[in-house]
Amino acid sequence: MDPNMPAPPEYRECFKCWYQGVTAAEKCPRCGRPMHTSSNIRNRGILNIVVGLFLAGFMSVIALWVAMMLTNAMKNPESAKKINGESGFLLAVYALFALVIVFGLHSVVIGAFQAITGRRSRVLIWIMWALLFGLLFAGGFLRAFL
Repeated sequence: MDPNMPAPPEYRECFKCWYQGVTAAEKCPRCGRPMHTSSNIRNRGILNIVVGLFLAGFMSVIALWVAMMLTNAMKNPESAKKINGESGFLLAVYALFALVIVFGLHSVVIGAFQAITGRRSRVLIWIMWALLFGLLFAGGFLRAFL
C-alpha cells in the first residue's frame, strides 16, 4: 500500500462532539479532535467488558467476604451487640457495594454494545455518568456522615 494514498472511507466517531459518519478524515470536521474507527470502538468495548467483569466480580467477592466475617462475629454476643449498633453504617456500606457492582455490570453492557455494533450509545453513556456521580455522592456521603 502506498503511504501517500489517503485512508479509505470508513465509519468514524468523534467522542467529543458526537459527530458520526463514513469518512476518511482522521480529524473531526466539527471540532478537530481525533476520530475513532469502528474497530477502535470495538476494542474499547472488549476492554470495557473485561474491566466491568473484574469490577463486579471483585466487589461481589469482597461483599461476600465481609458478610461471612459479620456472620461469624454475630455468634459472639458482645460483638453481635456492637454490630447491631452499627447496622445503619453496614447498610450504607452494602448499598455502596451494590452500586459498584451495578456500575461494573453496566460497563459490561456498554462494552457488549460497543463490541457488537462498533458504535457508542448516548443513552448508555448517560446512564454510566449517572451511576458514576451516584457512586461519588454515595462515597462522599458515607465518608462525611458515617
